[in-house]
This record gives sequence, structure tokens and C-alpha cells, in this order.
Amino acid sequence: MNDWPHEITGASVPRGSSGISVATETILLRSTTSIGAWPFCSAAVLLAILFSTINWQIVSGHRVQIWDAWAFYTPAFSSVADHARAGHLLLWDPWLAAGTPEFADPQVGAASPIVILIGAIGGGTAASFRAYWLLIWFLGPLGIVLLARHLGSPAWAAFIVALGYAYCGFYTAHAEHTSVLYSFSFLPLFVWRFDVALTSHRLRPAAEAGALWGLSALGGYPAIVILSGGMLFLWGLGRCCSASSAEPAMMEERLGSRFRFAFLALLVVFCVGVLVLAPTYVAFFREGLGYSERAGAMARQVAIAASQNALNPGALATFSSPYLTALKFPLLNPGLWPGSDVSVASVYIGVLPLLLALLALWQRPRSAWRWWLAGIIVLSLACAVGDRLPFRGWLYDYCPPTRFFTHPGMFRAYAIFSAVVLALLATSDLESAIKKPESRIWKQLLIVAILASIAAVCTYVEVISHVKNAGSQLQRGNWHLVGIWFSPLRRPCHRGRIAHAPPFPRFRVRQRLDEICSQAGRCQARSELDGAWTAEGVVVSVCARRRTQ
Repeated sequence: MNDWPHEITGASVPRGSSGISVATETILLRSTTSIGAWPFCSAAVLLAILFSTINWQIVSGHRVQIWDAWAFYTPAFSSVADHARAGHLLLWDPWLAAGTPEFADPQVGAASPIVILIGAIGGGTAASFRAYWLLIWFLGPLGIVLLARHLGSPAWAAFIVALGYAYCGFYTAHAEHTSVLYSFSFLPLFVWRFDVALTSHRLRPAAEAGALWGLSALGGYPAIVILSGGMLFLWGLGRCCSASSAEPAMMEERLGSRFRFAFLALLVVFCVGVLVLAPTYVAFFREGLGYSERAGAMARQVAIAASQNALNPGALATFSSPYLTALKFPLLNPGLWPGSDVSVASVYIGVLPLLLALLALWQRPRSAWRWWLAGIIVLSLACAVGDRLPFRGWLYDYCPPTRFFTHPGMFRAYAIFSAVVLALLATSDLESAIKKPESRIWKQLLIVAILASIAAVCTYVEVISHVKNAGSQLQRGNWHLVGIWFSPLRRPCHRGRIAHAPPFPRFRVRQRLDEICSQAGRCQARSELDGAWTAEGVVVSVCARRRTQ
């Protein structure tokens, strides 16, 4: 078992005339069948059904998006759609600010094929925008399913991790920012194609990655586009440096040769990507000068300041529950985590992905690739806090593209993505251990789950105890916390190996939370959640039962 994709596992290393190992060439032909497609198709379909069900009120039109999504992005989409139906591209808006160069604004999506196609089909209606909004959101979890198959993870794990990714703190907190969703959702897709290029030693997947990266810029947020390019660089560097953990065919390549191909692949990604994004960004830098301050470099203090929507370190507590992010809603708790608004005050990735990410490091402590991903997590969070640490300032000084955006909290997107990749790697270990009840991985998973659950509850209680206004859904948040963190601990181990361990005192925790609420005078009437679970809670419960059968 190794951390490299299923497409390149196990073979001898003779070389063909093309210079690529015969084993690699042969296995590439078998790559489409090495992991069955149908289980992953089923996982994607189930994910789409669950995603649509959870968002049914949006789908049906009973609810609409809030804030920027409704006030800015819906009218912008409508304008692009109306022009598309008339057979024109949106170039200029004469009705706003005495004329605005809409084609030069990447966030409008006037050059995005996705926006134009959906607009041309559905017209500039609110229903069309909701369909577009949900589609681009779903592209991210779908990309995780595809990446999971490439990395050799089982289909059940792809579904679970993708579900956590779909409702991670970056998606839910930035749901109002449609352009941010647009760019972020392409991240798993072009990382997948870029990794295929690196592991198969082919440039065509690199060109595909470049096309996807460029497409992510045509209707997306420039900061995410720039940072995603940096993520590809770090991914390629980590793959080259951690090749010692790969199978023999990859180890035959010298370090210099690996770096040369990675550089060539990145060059292809960049060249193809620039060609794709050029229509919008050439116009942006040409027409935007004198119209938008973002067409030039931002002042250093503005770009890195902790007060400019950086991630307040206290907001790391949101790993325990998404309800804590709701405490940052406007006017609810103005003094909570100063410098961060609700859109950057969440690092939540779900319970199971977090536990699996921690397990991945413990299970394979000598894996250079896994620790490289952990390093990306640390670096991303260190940059996300703004000028509280020097890392964001160093990037501003020595990496010029990072001078063109503010909001340091955006960096946390890559911490979340890297944690999800670690979770996928851990599921491969779990799949191998399913037939080995004596494997120590089950004990490790139990210990990780217990320690993480204790940390989550203590963190949650600490935050709730010190806010002035705990909101109207506190009782529901408490039930959610107990349900998602302690359901897996009822029967935590495989095939009864530790199934007789005493149950975790979940109701004592619940009683303690109620006591805190009552003392603060904030305890609400019992919510409808008593008889219903969130999607994540259902998955946690089902997985706990599955492993004890």
C-alpha cells in the first residue's frame, strides 16, 4: 500500500522506446478498469440526490440566496443570460455607475461558457440562477469523487468525504459569494488532472488541468484563481519530493528528472490556462485601470491586515460545530472573533473527514507525502490569520501575484482541501484493514475519535459560555454536536473487536450543555431536530452500524 494513485501500482520497470516504463504504459491502458467506475457513479448519483434533497427549498424556489448572491450575482447573471439569448456577449452595462465594463469583471462571468450556456437555456430568471448556483457548488464534491477514484480510495469513502466537503465551512460561509464558489469548485478537478499528468508522465492531462484552471477564472474570484495556481505548484513539488514512498517504477526516475517533468507540466498548465482566461483578464487589466482599484497591486497593509477579513485564531473553534459560525451573523455578537466576518469564520469540514485526516498521519507517520499535505494545512492557516503572523507578509513581498487581493481568510480553503485529501488517503488504509479485524488501525481510529470528540465538546462549550447572544437555535446546535461527534462511538470498532467497550457518556455531555444554556438564560424550546438528523448525522450513524455488521 502506498500513497500514490491506483493507476500506477505494482509492476516491473523495464523501459519502452518512448522512455516511459513499459509497466507504466501497460497500467495506463488498464487504468480505466483498475477501479470500477460503477461504484463511483453510484456514489456521485447518491451525492447529487442528497445534495438536491437538502437544498430542496432552494431548488423549489421557496427560499433564495441571501446577501451578495441575491443583491449582486443574481442581477449580473440575468444580464449575461439576456445577452446570451439575444446572441450577444455582455460587454458594457450603461445602467450602472454611468457605465461599467462588465466583460472586464471576472466575477460577472460574462465570458464563462457555463454562465452563458445556462443563461441561454433558462433565461435571466431567478430559477436559472438558482440552478447555476447549485450546479457550480456541486462541481466541487463531484471533483472529490473523481479525485478519490484516482487516489485509490473506495467508493463509500468518496461519498462520505465528498459530503463533508460539500458542506465544509468554506462553502457554507461563502455561499453568498457566487464567484468564490465558482473558482473553488474547480480545485479538485484540475488537481486531479494535474496529478494524473505527474503520475503517468503525460502532458495531455496537464493541458486539461490548465484548461480547467483557466475556466475557473472566467467567472470566479481572482484571489482563488491565484492561490489555486500556488496550490498546484506545492502539489507538484510535494509529489516530486515524496516519490520515495512510491512503487519501484516511479523510483527509477531520478529526482532531477521528476522535477524537470513537474516544471514542464506546470508550464503547460500555465500556458493553456492563460489562453483560456485571457479574454476576461486582458480586459480586466486594460479596462479596469482607473475604474477598479483591484486592477493594480493592493497596498501591503491592506492586503495582509488582520482587520481585512483575516481568520481570527479563535475561529478555529468552528472545527467542532458549524453552529459556532452562525454566532457571527451580523449584529449577533459583534465582539466575537474581531477582524473576521461570517464568511471567513469557519474551518469546519465535518466529523468523519477530520477524524480520517488525523488518522492518516498517525497510521503512516513516515509518509513524506502525508506530512507534506499537513505542512500545506499549517502554511495555509498561518497565512489566513493575516499580519498576526509574518507568512502572509512574506508572500506579499516575494510572490508578486499575491499582491492583487486582500481577505487573507481565503487561504483557509487550501487547508480544508488538503485535509480532505488526507482523509481520502486514510480511507485506503481502512479499506485494506476491513478484512483484518486484528489490525491496530481500528484502535487508532477509536482513540482519535475519543480525543477529537472531547476536544470538540470542550471547545464548543468554551465558546458558547462566553458569547452574549447564543442565537435562537442553540438547542438544535447542541443536539447536532452530540449527534455527530458521539454517534460513531456507540460501537466504534470493527466486527466486535472492541464492540463491548462501555458507551461514551453522550447524554452526560448533553446534560452539561443544557445546564450551561439554562444558567445563561438562553435555553430554547426543543427543536424539530429531536426526530430528524442532518445529512452528516445520518451518514455518521450509518457508517457506525456498517462497521459492526
